[in-house]
Amino acid sequence: MYILFSLIFLLSITAGAAWAYINEMTAVGYLASIAVSGFVGSSIIALFFSYLYFYQKETDKEKIQRLQQEINDMKQTKRIGQ
Repeated sequence: MYILFSLIFLLSITAGAAWAYINEMTAVGYLASIAVSGFVGSSIIALFFSYLYFYQKETDKEKIQRLQQEINDMKQTKRIGQ
């Protein structure tokens, strides 16, 4: 994952530098272009990470452990309430 995120970020920085070179920008233009492309790259990474986080699949083992924990929590609250 780190390699993929690093690759996306570095490609976006490179694209910003290429854009500045093609448009023959000044040094300030280069810096601004690289900064904007770094922000865009970070945003793409954040969107990709959010997608992976929200659409991850829960394995059977993880589901069983989660349900057992929920049952134990319910038993604890029932004991406290009595």
